[in-house]
Amino acid sequence: MKHLKRVFKTMAMIFTVLLLIGFLIFEYFRLPESYPNAPFQGLEIIHKGGSPENTLNGIKNSYRQGAKAIEVDIQITQDEELVVIHDETLERTTNGFGRVDNHTLAELKKLKAGKTEEIPTLKEVIRLVVALEMKLEIEIKDIAKKKLVAKKIDQLFYQYNLFNQAFISSFDPRMTYLIRSVNPRIVVAHSVMDNLTGDSITDYF
Repeated sequence: MKHLKRVFKTMAMIFTVLLLIGFLIFEYFRLPESYPNAPFQGLEIIHKGGSPENTLNGIKNSYRQGAKAIEVDIQITQDEELVVIHDETLERTTNGFGRVDNHTLAELKKLKAGKTEEIPTLKEVIRLVVALEMKLEIEIKDIAKKKLVAKKIDQLFYQYNLFNQAFISSFDPRMTYLIRSVNPRIVVAHSVMDNLTGDSITDYF
């Protein structure tokens, strides 16, 4: 009987310790409360910035047609600059070849996107969107150097005071987690594919 009591006491202590460890882990990784996403509710957002996709002229064309919000996609270059392009490779939308992250920004600037356009940096897009007073969705693709990207995004949001003008989306929950952990003022949305159409996107804040 005494042996059983010792066993139960030991098990109770182990359970208590595990419960405490679990609580501490939860508290350590718990994200702070996010800021309200009201500025971005009910928006009709032009996918890939318009046409030509992910270019400054594409955004301007969308604006001329009455668009109030656009979405762009970003990749990171070999020299760690954020550029606006959908694919991780260059072939589909430019006259270049290979992976975006195998090229420097200077090399990418020599290419043509949409036959006549230049691959813009994220900073160039932000400056244009701020000037046009449009809302901006920045979709971060499944890319490397996620922590670096999160820090760069944070810097840009502070530099251009984008907290009520732009938000971040990604299909990768690790990316949205990193953005929230770096700065909870930045509104993030987790994107999933909508089964109703092959190329539509639904964002869940």
